[in-house]
Amino acid sequence: MMNNNVIGKAGLSALFPPRRKEDSLHDNVRVMIQRVKNDFFKGLDDEQLMCLPDHVRPRVPVTEEVYRAFVTKSARCRSRKLVFAYESEEVWGTEFREKLDKTKAEGGFGTLEAALKEAERLWRENSPAYQGYRSVAKPGKLPNGRRNIRRTRLEGDSEADYRRRLRETREAAAAANRSHRERVVTDYRREQSAILWQTLRPSIHALAKRLSEEGAAVRELHNEGVRQEIANHVDGYIPPQDDMAALMDRILLEVQRKLLDTE
Repeated sequence: MMNNNVIGKAGLSALFPPRRKEDSLHDNVRVMIQRVKNDFFKGLDDEQLMCLPDHVRPRVPVTEEVYRAFVTKSARCRSRKLVFAYESEEVWGTEFREKLDKTKAEGGFGTLEAALKEAERLWRENSPAYQGYRSVAKPGKLPNGRRNIRRTRLEGDSEADYRRRLRETREAAAAANRSHRERVVTDYRREQSAILWQTLRPSIHALAKRLSEEGAAVRELHNEGVRQEIANHVDGYIPPQDDMAALMDRILLEVQRKLLDTE
């Protein structure tokens, strides 16, 4: 059953309890690494989870459904890069761990986000799994002959920067598209208004004058061509015998011809 603390939330912050007040940044990173290396405790039942400390274990058993809902690809990607940087035996790995114990004023990270960004940078610069040509290349063919369908990524982009820039690009494109559609609709309405007043108005005036004689509108609607034209749009159409009703039908036909260009 889903824990009430999880309902309505999303991401790892919903699945796991928040960082304890007494925990340092380094303590928090150790907890994160424990979760990552155990695939966020996916598949463990309640009894197995109870063996974990309260601040480490998830709020609910991590089933396939829970995993898909809360452990995003982005979160897994960033967390694995954190593990890579933290466990490195290189000099830069030692420096990374030391910065976790220092304050920002002392040259440390200060925040988890800063540590994650540095881990991403270290991964790009040192991991053999990093394919720089794939991350910065424009769509086209990669050196190995395969197609690259990823969007352009700038040098120095962190994962967060990259995603934010793509989101902003999509939002800007969507806004431009909406603006274009609005202009098209506005232009169309202006065009129709021009037809209504500049073309249709004189035509209707002339039509009303021509059919003003008693019975003229009724006779015109009984013309086979006119009657059939209206019948194409009104099933079982029967021309009215009343002069005013007949005139209105004839005016509507004129509007259709001019506005919808069906002459």
